[in-house]
Amino acid sequence: MRIVIERQGDFLVSHAGDMHDVLLPSSTGDFFTRHHYGRGRFERNSSGRVVRLVYMDGPHQLAADRV
Repeated sequence: MRIVIERQGDFLVSHAGDMHDVLLPSSTGDFFTRHHYGRGRFERNSSGRVVRLVYMDGPHQLAADRV
């Protein structure tokens, strides 16, 4: 499945299939969504560039490398 993250105003929005979720920041530096009860984080390389998205929804985990 392809996941697209884009900035819409002050928010990041994920698009995966027919799901569209606003990514809300948490106090730990991760993010969460309200509609699918998911949470996740962006992983960075040594120079600080985001290289991967890790998303958890209940017991399921999805990791997607940046292309």
